[in-house]
Amino acid sequence: MSLNKTLVRSALLGCVMAMGVSSTAFAYTMGMLNDNKVNLRESSSTSSNVVGKLSEGDYVTVLGKEGEWYNVSCDTQNSAYIHSDYVDIVETDAYITDDDIKLREEPDDSSEIIEILNEFDEISVFSRSGNWYYAEFNGEKGYVFGDYIVGDFLDDLENTEDEESKYAVIIAETGLNLRVEPSLEAEVIDILPLGSTADVLEEEEEWVLVVAPDGTEGYVNSEYINVRTGAKDEIKDGLGKDIIEYAEQFLGTPYEWGGTDLEGGVDCSGFVYAVYADFGIALNRSSASMESADGVFIEKAELSAGDLVFFDNDGDGGIDHVGIYTHDGYYIHSSSGKTTGVIISSLYDSYSMKTYASAKRVL
Repeated sequence: MSLNKTLVRSALLGCVMAMGVSSTAFAYTMGMLNDNKVNLRESSSTSSNVVGKLSEGDYVTVLGKEGEWYNVSCDTQNSAYIHSDYVDIVETDAYITDDDIKLREEPDDSSEIIEILNEFDEISVFSRSGNWYYAEFNGEKGYVFGDYIVGDFLDDLENTEDEESKYAVIIAETGLNLRVEPSLEAEVIDILPLGSTADVLEEEEEWVLVVAPDGTEGYVNSEYINVRTGAKDEIKDGLGKDIIEYAEQFLGTPYEWGGTDLEGGVDCSGFVYAVYADFGIALNRSSASMESADGVFIEKAELSAGDLVFFDNDGDGGIDHVGIYTHDGYYIHSSSGKTTGVIISSLYDSYSMKTYASAKRVL
């Protein structure tokens, strides 16, 4: 165990003993980053200065929490802030609150007992399953019932019992055939457009049984979808939805450097500029000036329909490209790349992950 962790745990134990296990404010807690190019900020606000960036898989020590922000330390910063959406808590210290508490092999009262725990025993907790916590004590790992442990970050741990629904996001640029059977020879019921979603019922290696938005069941080829877990990021009614629906009318408009004609040809900033102009919203003309002067900065986790997303194509710190966020990790933009013209892309494809720079809200 590191000296730093030993000191933190010693401070916590003194606090717990003094207050009868009423607080674990100084508990050792480790988090892991779940996204790339995540901003480290001076304070718990998107308007505060960026003092560094972390990547997916990096670890931080969590010092505390302010609202939706974690106060963390890492190799480069003794104290900084990250929005909690980008950090998964993977280990946190907790304490037993009563005597004769069982550490069991499985999250079940009838499961075999591994160890007997007593009040003030310290455990390291890694995840939860319903009201059971997967923990370690003296080198033995098992499950402890949640009524008998206390810790500030226990609710932040991943709940492995949650069986969230799955849905498919269509990534085929020309749309994807919904078929009556899992075969390329089967009848086509419908064509699901790019960026649309369908609830997943069953998954096989090559085919996935889904429910389309209109309630129709059918099969789609797994090569042309991304399967995700959780609640769908649907577009809510409002100005953002109106802007997206208007922008999608111009899918396929050719790319033209300097162009602002939504039907004749647009470059990336010309497309955004012209779309917003139709709603009476004046933006700067270039992607770099939009990023520097228009709207307010937001984190990627805060994106909603109508927000702007910016990209640094050559990695020099400047802004070279802009698009309009739609929903569920997708954005619409005028591309000069391999596929040209107005298209919809994923923020999590190889290009976007590598070049994503920032996001701003202008509505």
